[in-house]
Amino acid sequence: MLTKHTDHKARSHFLFDDEHRAPAARYTIIFEGREDVVIAQPFESAAATWQRVLARLAENRTIIRHGAWRGREFHYVTIYSGIEPTETQRKEHMRDGINACLYQMADPARSKDAESRVQALIALNDLHGLNQPRTVYVVALPTLEQIEAEIAPARFNNDRGARYVEPAYWPQCDDRREPVLDPNYDPPRVIRYVGWRPCSCCGKKFFSRDVASIRLCGPCKDGTRRESW
Repeated sequence: MLTKHTDHKARSHFLFDDEHRAPAARYTIIFEGREDVVIAQPFESAAATWQRVLARLAENRTIIRHGAWRGREFHYVTIYSGIEPTETQRKEHMRDGINACLYQMADPARSKDAESRVQALIALNDLHGLNQPRTVYVVALPTLEQIEAEIAPARFNNDRGARYVEPAYWPQCDDRREPVLDPNYDPPRVIRYVGWRPCSCCGKKFFSRDVASIRLCGPCKDGTRRESW
């Protein structure tokens, strides 16, 4: 039975037949699109053969470390112990290698050529079949008339449906402040205060719809000439 064992410390996948008890006579190493074969020599111990497998793997990682694909030397390797990889498995390894290369070519940190990055993304799109026709479910959107009819009843001074209770204007007779109430709350919430207050620029009193925010009278706000006292 084919068994797969993963050694995360060595970053390796081992595939072997657990019913075969004799030492493996052939090791197939597939790493980043490269396929190497290590064959046990006559009168060579299984430990010595395994050391040659590890040495070949270290050599492959060194080649990648000093080549154009540096950074991928830490990827996982697949080692077939005593068995031959099938054609399907070889194609899967080749696909993974091409996929990794394309991702690296599309990385702006590695490639400064915008055209090559675009071509790599196009190749990835073709590799994963993203350019194939797909079924798209579209929900019918409301028309502009439906939206207008929906929001028309809510066009008030707030977003809750009822109008603010705002005091009417009164002549200048005192310095009282009257609250503007929002009746959508219980009890009603105070939104702001209105009343007479002195202008922060000329000092004349004017009726302010928000005594905390509107502190300039109309002439001072517009920049027109102010009358002298």
